Amino acid sequence: MSKIAERTGRIPARERLLAAAGALFYEEGFNNVGIERVIERAGVAKASLYDCFGSKDALIRAYLQSRKEARQARLREGLAKYTTPESACWGCSTFSGRSSRNPPIGAALS
Repeated sequence: MSKIAERTGRIPARERLLAAAGALFYEEGFNNVGIERVIERAGVAKASLYDCFGSKDALIRAYLQSRKEARQARLREGLAKYTTPESACWGCSTFSGRSSRNPPIGAALS
């Protein structure tokens, strides 16, 4: 979070755009969501979207990257408690099913 955002308590536009896009993409799919709906839900100007991402395709890439990073972090955290390769394999298989049911990034803005 930027220093200005910390002082004002506002979430930066990039984070709001990713959260809004995440919720909409999860609910309706990439092709069914236009940038107008993303910026409306995020409460930002169209210029903010283009300033942060440059295009809808770049927004989608950033959304997918954030999902990947969040999933990897959950997996690492979940596997940290296992001490043997066998138990880690078992943990990975059980964790995989649970993590697929996690809400999308940005679901809190819905």
